Amino acid sequence: MNTRANPASWPSREPAKVRILHNNNPQAQFYGYTLRDTLTCVDTYDDLDVQPATPGIEVAERAFIIFGLVGHAPDSGPIDPRTVAYREQGNRPLSVGDVVCVDGHFFACEPFGWNEIDPPRETPSDLPEPTQLD
Repeated sequence: MNTRANPASWPSREPAKVRILHNNNPQAQFYGYTLRDTLTCVDTYDDLDVQPATPGIEVAERAFIIFGLVGHAPDSGPIDPRTVAYREQGNRPLSVGDVVCVDGHFFACEPFGWNEIDPPRETPSDLPEPTQLD
């Protein structure tokens, strides 16, 4: 039986854990992600719309629609509440060079599509306050 052809027959699975990482290199939007780049995690969420057969790259593409494209085109339909919250936090749209992590797998946004990469260098997002010396 081909379970891919019949989504109703797919067994349920845990939601996909998704992290949105912005590339800190301002040139990344022109050249894409490189190994020298550092990234900062700007958002995390659970993607509930997954099945065991849903590939991580498909989840990354949905993240791009939510955080990169939605709200820019009048025919893109209603804006996802996650988009509103993301933008209210001051985040820029997801772009070429940024990375989406899906269940521990990293996908770099390319000019056309996605490239699975090794874990990138991340900047710490919650640094402790510096200790002052007396």
